[in-house]
Amino acid sequence: TIYYLAQVCASLGDGAASANYCAQTLERQLVGPTPSFDGVTPLDWAKNCVGLARFFVDQGAVLDAMSCCRAGVAAARLDGVDDDPDEPRGSVVADAHKCWAQAHASRGG
Repeated sequence: TIYYLAQVCASLGDGAASANYCAQTLERQLVGPTPSFDGVTPLDWAKNCVGLARFFVDQGAVLDAMSCCRAGVAAARLDGVDDDPDEPRGSVVADAHKCWAQAHASRGG
């Protein structure tokens, strides 16, 4: 599957290809009329999005990073998230906002 391709690419040191496959995996988990997350909790899916966003920020792919941050926040809130940064769901939202700020800062304005 695409998920395993992401793992292989990561182990071979090809972060860009791994990130691409991770993004495809996340997207495919949402295919259909309602998000199913394919057996993953919305919170874990959100964490994965924010992790991918961090990679995109480091690579200078700001728009991809922002899209991942936005998707991560939306997924976390599907689980009835409280924005309290001391709670797991609130922490994911806070991480997404921090990554969003880093993406904006990397644009130079």
